[in-house]
Amino acid sequence: MIRLLALALAAAIPAAVFAQPAPGPKPAPPVAADPDEIVVKGRRMREQELTRFVDALTPSRMRGQIVRHALPVCPATFGLTEPQTRAVTARLRTIAAAVAVPLAPAGCKPNLLVMVTDDRQVLARRIRAALSDRRLAPVALAPDPGKAIVLHFEGELDANRQLVGIKEEGGDGPGGYGQVEVFTSDRIRPGTSPTFLASILVVEPAALDGLTTIQLADYAAMRLLAKTDPARVPASAPTILSILDAPLDTNVPITLTAWDLAFLKGLYASTDRSYASRQRGEIRKQLRKDLERPR
Repeated sequence: MIRLLALALAAAIPAAVFAQPAPGPKPAPPVAADPDEIVVKGRRMREQELTRFVDALTPSRMRGQIVRHALPVCPATFGLTEPQTRAVTARLRTIAAAVAVPLAPAGCKPNLLVMVTDDRQVLARRIRAALSDRRLAPVALAPDPGKAIVLHFEGELDANRQLVGIKEEGGDGPGGYGQVEVFTSDRIRPGTSPTFLASILVVEPAALDGLTTIQLADYAAMRLLAKTDPARVPASAPTILSILDAPLDTNVPITLTAWDLAFLKGLYASTDRSYASRQRGEIRKQLRKDLERPR
């Protein structure tokens, strides 16, 4: 507004009223930006964004590994209408197949669950208590887990992909494993690899207000197929993980984004029995490849 008033006054007052500045040297012409420099900077910024995105979605212990589903998954949905249940479950199977997650055949026992309930905390505690009796104890529930609670139950596979340990609370430091057999490892390849045995998303209906079954299923896929935490994701990253916490008047993704899909593809294509640093590098490579592909 101040600038507009100044321009209006300048137009109304005769030019002679203004003092005439002494002539001086001609200003140097503006230097055109080097297009190559712009490209280099743009690529560097994109690489930094990819690194932050992958790091945020792949927590691991020191010298640890990134957990994924190495055993066949069996999606199921509870707490919705029958058409919604079928839609969410079918979508989860479609996503799993698209990113090369092993799928169990029809009639399998569910181990990849979406559960909609009026009290997520109560149901999550019941699930945790029931599965703890089978030595499948997840980490303790946070006092305020946000609008959705995700429970991951983990075990370990040996070099022959046989289950050798069940994750328990406590153990050897945070996220320790109760091993029933010892396998040698080296600095390049660990002797075992972690796997999810079951993953469960518990969410209340109010958190899903205004969302489609595709959005719910795609959000669930990002939470259940990887150990992701929406609170850790950079705000600039385009991801379906933002849909539950975004204000009602903001635009949110209507499906998995290109970043989400490339992340899951990279995670499940990464080398088995590798340390997290190498896995992250392979995931970033997949993101680069998919995002730079002409559309």
